Amino acid sequence: MNARRYLHAFALSIPITMAGAAAAMTPPQAMAEMSNLASGTYLGATPLGVNVGPSEKPDSNPAVRRRIEIRMRALGAPTWFRYGGGAWADAYDWQTNVDTYAAAQARLQSNDFTLGHPYASNALDYTDFPSYMDEVRADGARGMVTVNYGSGTPQLGAAWASWIVAHHAPVTEFNIGNEPYGCGEVNFPITTPPANYPWEPNSPYDCPQQTMGSIPGMQLIAQSYIAHAPAFMTAIKQADPDALIVLPYAISPPRNSGYVWNDAVMPALAKYYQGIDIIWYPSFTTVQAPDATILSYLSDIPARAAAIKADISQYAPGKFWMIGETNSSNQATFTPDRPVGAVFAAGDALSWLAQGAATVDWWSQADAQNSGPLTHPSYSLFNGAGNPQTPYWGWLLASKLAQPGALLSVDTANTSANILAFASTLPGGQHAEAYVNISTTASQTVTSALGSKPGRLTEWQYSNQHPAIVNRAARAARNLTVPPESVTVLER
Repeated sequence: MNARRYLHAFALSIPITMAGAAAAMTPPQAMAEMSNLASGTYLGATPLGVNVGPSEKPDSNPAVRRRIEIRMRALGAPTWFRYGGGAWADAYDWQTNVDTYAAAQARLQSNDFTLGHPYASNALDYTDFPSYMDEVRADGARGMVTVNYGSGTPQLGAAWASWIVAHHAPVTEFNIGNEPYGCGEVNFPITTPPANYPWEPNSPYDCPQQTMGSIPGMQLIAQSYIAHAPAFMTAIKQADPDALIVLPYAISPPRNSGYVWNDAVMPALAKYYQGIDIIWYPSFTTVQAPDATILSYLSDIPARAAAIKADISQYAPGKFWMIGETNSSNQATFTPDRPVGAVFAAGDALSWLAQGAATVDWWSQADAQNSGPLTHPSYSLFNGAGNPQTPYWGWLLASKLAQPGALLSVDTANTSANILAFASTLPGGQHAEAYVNISTTASQTVTSALGSKPGRLTEWQYSNQHPAIVNRAARAARNLTVPPESVTVLER
């Protein structure tokens, strides 16, 4: 098997029944203990990851970066990265480290990276790609780049792939544009044939979904992408034949037109790509929300995952899928944070991975919005000084189960309206359980398979009652009470 393809080789997430896994890996008595587990998924080489943009300021400070490196390595496995920074990716020239993001925010399209401020600038681009590659090598990370589809060219994408091959950079996948179906994206191809649509990004009036209607507008955007994206994909594959091409996917809530993009683009381009990249934010606001509301979003993940897998089965069998960006909101919220960031992050990661995602990337890795007089500690994994924020502790707890090669499953017996329960058979033969209590008011009692056996367990817990990870030895007990708004992990 090609070494570069190995990174997501068993992240294709082919389900395996836990009964079959138990028969192959454990004594017969394990069969009864695993009878309450849903079909599991073997995890790939890099289950947990981060989303990093060129504007990430902490990377300009070596001491700050070292703090981040130490914490990322503490996750205990190689991590994944998605480099490009969301909408920034479609306004960025990786060769010159210059962006036109400010122009896009001012509702102007620009693909001329030689213009001065505010239309083109490198004043905010602290994390140029070659420097970031040095940093991820130190982390032992691997990942994907998001190619500038919106204002770049196939040649720019191919040059990136050639540089990666020549420098043995730890990049195996190329995402063709951040979100070409979104109204906030720079999208020069839509202004040319066959669409010929005069559109500026971030305009509430000029977006095709507004002027044409939701479904016709999305159909136009899809038509344009189908016409132009193959040139990017072909150029990258010519520069790097081992490259895995990743297609943006529109996760679609009920009555949303995202399905129009998927129904059109996925089958039309199926021969060009190997995986799909999904962005999942259940909220799009900075408004303060109750913890109970934020945590309730986690209950939507199984249904969303089922729809994704149905699309893959119908339109692109055999493709892998990943969560390229996720957070409770796509903006830093003003919700007071004690445990909610950690509880949401742990439930988010484990839920998507158990459903078959190849990797889950938190947005964002580090951000100065987590610092200063108005803090948003639920937003990034780290603040501007490189210190962990609450989502990091959720990522750390999830990593106890989310290890390369682990068999992760949903514990259906303990999963309820208030409990998200997971079980993991780790590559070394150990077993781990996680219980995420999304009730903000009530303790819950679960039945632990590990606790049913004699002997000592290792326990990690983060809760509203004690918003820091408590690590302790625990006595075996069949019934376990977990506090409200908490994450509890057991390992034997």
